[in-house]
Amino acid sequence: MEVSNVSLEARFEGGIDPDYPLQLQNGVPVEIDFIEADGWRYFYIDLPEGNSNAEFNLSELEGTEGDADLYLGIGFLPDETDFSCRSWAAGSNESCFAIDGAELPADRYYIGIHAWPGDGDVANVEVEAKFDVEVVGPNPTNLTGTTSGARMRPTHHLSWDGGEDQVDVWHNGVIVHTGVNGGEFSKQMTPGSGMSTWQVCNAGTDECSDEMQMR
Repeated sequence: MEVSNVSLEARFEGGIDPDYPLQLQNGVPVEIDFIEADGWRYFYIDLPEGNSNAEFNLSELEGTEGDADLYLGIGFLPDETDFSCRSWAAGSNESCFAIDGAELPADRYYIGIHAWPGDGDVANVEVEAKFDVEVVGPNPTNLTGTTSGARMRPTHHLSWDGGEDQVDVWHNGVIVHTGVNGGEFSKQMTPGSGMSTWQVCNAGTDECSDEMQMR
């Protein structure tokens, strides 16, 4: 059997419809044309590990009608009594979970948009979910140091995590070693060398650890 020129449309006739949560893409707003009074529209987005600065926003557009409220459920469909966050100010400009620098749990985040029945049907609003993902690169990290030996001529022992196969070890702005990345390096200091500033970088690049000072 051949089928052509067929379109499918999911409509919400009020109430909760958990069978049709629509997936959002990070930072891509989606317009909602209509929600019947006291009805719901559901969306979701999957947040990976290491995300931060997440925002879940509902915004008015030109010609917005009614009063829509924003509900958020982390791992579950929210409603008026069960939610992780709720924003229900007058009008349809709402926001949940504007978190600066805090890591959020990796999970499926459900966004419920509810048409408050006191203002009738809702028309012409926009929902958006956006978040930052911390990109963990191949830079050497967690550079630490210890000393041993005589006070006037100590040996500095460095250790770090990560990095490429070859690294440059910098001392006071000068490369003192280039070689295989074994995650550690030691150097005996000259008498009276004073404060030392160390840094480890992927060889030939500016992909570096934070600087570390030691005597």
